[in-house]
Amino acid sequence: MDTTSQNSKRNPETELKSAAQLYWIYAFFMALPITIIIAISNTKPTASGREFECIFAAFIMLLVLNGVLLFMKIRLGLYLGWLLMPLILVGFPIGTAIGAFIISKLLKADVKALLTK
Repeated sequence: MDTTSQNSKRNPETELKSAAQLYWIYAFFMALPITIIIAISNTKPTASGREFECIFAAFIMLLVLNGVLLFMKIRLGLYLGWLLMPLILVGFPIGTAIGAFIISKLLKADVKALLTK
């Protein structure tokens, strides 16, 4: 068996879990700047700064939740992932690369068939 046919028959469960892990990696990359922003803004907090921090933190929590849902093979993770995808793709260059890879994994029919509920 040659390697090209072996690579094309990857386990769909592995591909789903790799997409879930990429959501967690992207959440980590988003958590780094918010940590710096919170550390700097503690000297003179403003209302708009706190709102931005809360929205950013909610986005990170949604990324982590989506990774958990996909890892647990719950279909809601697919829908939440599609809602978050435009925000992920805007984050050039890391978000675009991660988002494109996740899209390529989640569009496969055998990966969609794994998702339940």
